[in-house]
Amino acid sequence: MLEVKRDYSNESRLARYSRKHPAETAASFRNLGRLLSALDSGLTLQQCTFGFFGSEGHDV
Repeated sequence: MLEVKRDYSNESRLARYSRKHPAETAASFRNLGRLLSALDSGLTLQQCTFGFFGSEGHDV
């Protein structure tokens, strides 16, 4: 059977992280989607980040 090896030498750091950590990458894009949706609905960035990170600035 022919074995195919992929060359990752030109892969970006983001692409490498995405490949190695698919769940975290998916969660980040979901959070980005929520943020953009909230901004589109008229909330300010400060209101959005308070909802995402809480009053202490830590991820909830």
